[in-house]
Amino acid sequence: MVFTFGKYTIDADVERTREYYKTAEFITDICDCDGCTNFEKATDVFPKPVRELFDKLGIDPKKAYDTCAIVSVENGAKILTDGLYLFFGTILKEEQLFEIIEVDDIPIKIADRNPAKIVDDYYVRFGLSGDDTAVMGVNFNVPWVLNKENTY
Repeated sequence: MVFTFGKYTIDADVERTREYYKTAEFITDICDCDGCTNFEKATDVFPKPVRELFDKLGIDPKKAYDTCAIVSVENGAKILTDGLYLFFGTILKEEQLFEIIEVDDIPIKIADRNPAKIVDDYYVRFGLSGDDTAVMGVNFNVPWVLNKENTY
């Protein structure tokens, strides 16, 4: 399925991606720190446009490939979290320069620090990680939803 989001035109294999996410690990299967646990639970309260983008790509937001809780914002009411999600497809068009980052010794070609805004505090960028695999990088200020103090 070809669609345009911000500065990106993406050809996503949505069904193949949905199949992948049926068996992918949850964020908390990989790490059970407060930041990852909060992010996984906060996916339930993502704004509708954010949930729609994940669904459009066939991605389960609770199953990030990698997340990193960075810092609390708004006096602990939210936490800035970066994350990476894999999906099957290619980036047909982008209006940004790319950089190579490594995650678990896997080189990932990802857009520079100029993400596309979904809504409010939710931004994404897209890049390639293989011939038929792409990555969506997220930069979200998600609400703190755990019933404990945000120590970030």
